[in-house]
Amino acid sequence: MGWRVTYSSFDPSTTIDDTDTLEANHGFDGADPTLWLEASCPTFKCVRLFMNGRTSQLFERESTFFAEEATADDTNVRVRHYSMLPITELQVGFDWQRSLGNAVLSVRAVTKG
Repeated sequence: MGWRVTYSSFDPSTTIDDTDTLEANHGFDGADPTLWLEASCPTFKCVRLFMNGRTSQLFERESTFFAEEATADDTNVRVRHYSMLPITELQVGFDWQRSLGNAVLSVRAVTKG
């Protein structure tokens, strides 16, 4: 069981510059508190069955910008707003572990939902 706070930023953009100009981008940046829980049980030698669940709430500042200069009338649109995006993830799979001196090698086969 654990928790953390992470920061995310995503800012893709498209620009076409010929005789006409087209610029568009959509992005967000924000922070999210995350809570997770993992449970496992041994099945075979060095192999465990595990289940991992995570949930978080992304608080984001979202922005969209579109500009077009195709005619004498320029079109510029900029939208900014704040939103919340809930994220939930569940993993089920097998975990193989092998001790390598002071380190542990772990390989997981997982299905996510």
